[in-house]
Amino acid sequence: MKVAGLHRNKMTQLYIPKPASLCYAEGRIQRTFIFVATNPYHRMFYREIYFRESGGVRNVDFVMGEWYVVHGSYTSGVLILSLILVLIHLMKPSGGFKPQLIAVALGIALPICASLAYLLGLSPYDIDPVPVVLCITSALYAWAFLRADMLSILPVARDTVMESMGEGVLVMDADWRLLDSNRSARHLLPELERAVIGGSIRDLGLPAEASTAFRSALAEPGRPIPFARGTGTDAVYYEVYSAAVGRGSGRSGGHLLVLSNTTEHRNLQEQLHRMASLDSLTGILNRGAFLANTAEALAASVREQKPCSRTLFDLDHFKVINDTYGHEAGDAALLKMVEVCRERLEPGMLFARYGGEEFILLLPGLNGEQVVELAESIRQDAEQAELITTDGRIVRIRASFGAATVQDGRQADYQEMFRRADLALYRAKEEGRNRVCLADPL
Repeated sequence: MKVAGLHRNKMTQLYIPKPASLCYAEGRIQRTFIFVATNPYHRMFYREIYFRESGGVRNVDFVMGEWYVVHGSYTSGVLILSLILVLIHLMKPSGGFKPQLIAVALGIALPICASLAYLLGLSPYDIDPVPVVLCITSALYAWAFLRADMLSILPVARDTVMESMGEGVLVMDADWRLLDSNRSARHLLPELERAVIGGSIRDLGLPAEASTAFRSALAEPGRPIPFARGTGTDAVYYEVYSAAVGRGSGRSGGHLLVLSNTTEHRNLQEQLHRMASLDSLTGILNRGAFLANTAEALAASVREQKPCSRTLFDLDHFKVINDTYGHEAGDAALLKMVEVCRERLEPGMLFARYGGEEFILLLPGLNGEQVVELAESIRQDAEQAELITTDGRIVRIRASFGAATVQDGRQADYQEMFRRADLALYRAKEEGRNRVCLADPL
């Protein structure tokens, strides 16, 4: 082998190893193939091909062209770098596939050694041993793959992982044609059971909510899009997000849709919200939730130039009920009071247990006269209601009310409004209980 334009003896010939094709980069393969195919026109790969005698054996030899040197230098560097990386991984104490890595290292090192032997004149009859060595290394590579079951385990493992996923996975091309789906996707979307691979998802008759969510997910990859099927207690909630499936070179070959059932998560969130905002015994708002909604209701009354009233009330002699009939009867009295109030209240009115036997009402749109009328109706209904204990005794429920009103559209301070309602409640207690008292309007 000689470099173009130079005739050297074997000790000074340029070493250009011939690596396995797996080490070639795609661009190098393409360019080298073009140079070899068109070599008769430019002679940049093989400058000259000729016969020579060596030890009574006639061999074919050649003179290297410029691109042969470029190509050989690149592939030599790739081979050496590959060998270094394999050896580094082989020296790791926790590294797996040790026998396979040794086989791969030998598959890289043997062609290098064979080329070096050829360069030093150690090969029989000056024949390049690399092609024969590549047959051996190919067998080593085949053993490494088959010994590790890479060709059989990986596809099965990927299929097993996909089918066992809790999330539904749909693979579609750029035209919404279904390419694949897993068991969870078919469970979450029963319409997929009749789907045909290659058929359009648009033809499956998916609910409008699902189709809209799919389009939104495809428009915003990576962003979870929620949607629901059904209404009320039968509603099932989902989230879907998409990812692009690339073909290489930045081209999109399709879409991956990941679908998950979030009903349980949503129900847990709603349960936590109820626990944080509702009274555990009565099921109405607790003090914190009531206060959080008060400012907004007062601001709305100011904007709409309407009055707003607040009523604070509690059960008279509640401690006597607990001490005489037991705490179970006391709880029943609180529940009965809530039941009576709910029958009189309208949408938009806030009702909360303020603490112990105390309750509070925020009544947007009601003036002083109207709030007294409503409170009196509740008081009378509670007094007429009969609460029978487990041992057959009748408990009468009586309550005292204190109300305060903000005039039409006036800016009101929450604390001042509450203070006035509280003073009115104390006045009702002092005047004999079981009555309604109204504070002077703000």
